[in-house]
Amino acid sequence: MKYKGRSSIQFAALFLVTALALANDLDHLFHGEPMAYASLRLKAAILGATLFVLSTLVLFAQRRWGLICGLIAGVCCWPYVVALAPKMFGTDLLWTLRFNRDGLAVVTCVLVSSIAAAYGILFRPNRTQSAGNLS
Repeated sequence: MKYKGRSSIQFAALFLVTALALANDLDHLFHGEPMAYASLRLKAAILGATLFVLSTLVLFAQRRWGLICGLIAGVCCWPYVVALAPKMFGTDLLWTLRFNRDGLAVVTCVLVSSIAAAYGILFRPNRTQSAGNLS
């Protein structure tokens, strides 16, 4: 198992917090009852939350594939977030900050996780340096 250091732990924590925020928001949406129906958006959000958990585990084995899985998870969650955001920001912002913190957390976490995963894939550290040549 390859250990990539502190950045893998930070990405894993970010992806896990995003998965928990999505799970919390979906649980509040259905009030803890089984889903009688689920639209394609909700199924994609559930798939995204599952992929965020999977990417948390994969990050410790292979960082690049964990980040790719996290980016795919973010893309899966975007239809749900796009449908959620106008309902939150179309109303009074103070009401949203006071009563709809779960939705605000989901929008923020998915946005930050998607950007972080894309940044980690595009600007990964150079592998040609060895540990002995660092000065």
